Amino acid sequence: MKPTSVEWFRYEALASGDASLRPAPLLRVVFESAGQVQSLYGLVDSGSEITCLPGPIARALRCALSEDVEEVRVFGAAVKARTAVVDMRISTSAGALVFRGIECSVPVSDEGVEFAVLGRYPLFGEVEVRFQDWLGRFGLQRRRAFLQGPSLGPALPPRRALPTARRLPAPARRPGRSSG
Repeated sequence: MKPTSVEWFRYEALASGDASLRPAPLLRVVFESAGQVQSLYGLVDSGSEITCLPGPIARALRCALSEDVEEVRVFGAAVKARTAVVDMRISTSAGALVFRGIECSVPVSDEGVEFAVLGRYPLFGEVEVRFQDWLGRFGLQRRRAFLQGPSLGPALPPRRALPTARRLPAPARRPGRSSG
């Protein structure tokens, strides 16, 4: 599948509580669950395993949280979190990136974070993310099949779990060669 061109975004700074954070790769993200919609910033973080939602946002979305608490890596540290399933949408100039039925983590503690963390799952599995810190920007390169819009085709089917590794087929033997 032929990729699209890279769309570049400038790093932005946010104020969090009493502190101002340094410019970082932030995207405006819309989350949906149980008929509720919440829009907030998401920090694109290649060091995080999975997308994380702040607890207050998950509650506003009326997310059903898992009973089990597990550790996930966010901001390079282990965090105790529950799992919720939401839809996520990121608007770009070429169309919306739509992720349906994704699992995300909701930290048990509500301390500190007022924005979503966009970890490797699912974002990095569907688009190439390029960071250019020296220019204060980052880019997203989408596959054409992933775009959604009136003339760009249907939305993606729901995703329910992390992708699993596929086993590659054994190499074919050449005729006339023996395995001895």
